[in-house]
Amino acid sequence: MKKILGFVSKVVKSKFTDKEKLGGWYKDRINICNVCPKNSKYKKRKNLIYWFWSLLSFKKDFCTLCGCTIVDKASVELENCSDTPKRWKSLI
Repeated sequence: MKKILGFVSKVVKSKFTDKEKLGGWYKDRINICNVCPKNSKYKKRKNLIYWFWSLLSFKKDFCTLCGCTIVDKASVELENCSDTPKRWKSLI
């Protein structure tokens, strides 16, 4: 439940963020996530959890580690990548 609430809060926060005005750090994060093997677009075997997160993310690409949509998570300055080691870190 905590994971779902965190996901929803990131989506809501992201909706009020103008991604065009974000710095180069946002584009860097998106580029990193687009080639990451943990990106949902690279998932070959799709299970029930995959379909659940896919519906919650409105069919956007999401991280298979944390479930967050990539465009939403990458747009929040305080967020860290969920992978180990982290592919990108919080700006603050």
